Amino acid sequence: MTDVNIFTPHSEKQQRAILSTAKITALVCGIPNYKILQQSTLPAFIKYMDGYGVYHKQDSIFKMYEGGTCYFRTATEPDSIVGITDVRGIWGDEAGKYSLYFWENMQARSSFKDCPILLTTSPYTTNWVYKDIIKGKLDKDVLLIQAASNENPYFPKEEFERRRATMDPR
Repeated sequence: MTDVNIFTPHSEKQQRAILSTAKITALVCGIPNYKILQQSTLPAFIKYMDGYGVYHKQDSIFKMYEGGTCYFRTATEPDSIVGITDVRGIWGDEAGKYSLYFWENMQARSSFKDCPILLTTSPYTTNWVYKDIIKGKLDKDVLLIQAASNENPYFPKEEFERRRATMDPR
């Protein structure tokens, strides 16, 4: 492992999400963006996991040298995670775009090992994220962390001010 693998959280809220022991941790923040797995999440994951295993593009899996497997799946096909067993952790990025059916499948995958689920998303609409997570339907199981885009030190202040001037405050 090299220094390139050391990750430093950029804020107290990001650190709380990373270190959470809650059943469901939801980091709901920021201005919506439309980065997809191939453009943002996967390259960052591969960078930080360098030296720990090998990514197999054809199967969309990362096989860890010490025996684990990380599956990369899309919510575009809600059944894409059905059949994956012995899950020890789930990270759902851009969760606000998921259908309720995909969210229910995620919870089912976590049930076998009672594994934690980390959700990261922008607040897109009043869907299941709003009802179940933000409004507290699942509040005993959820650590909700909310933050504004400008709490991220890497988010350009000028862009935040531009968006604030043109977007509904909600």
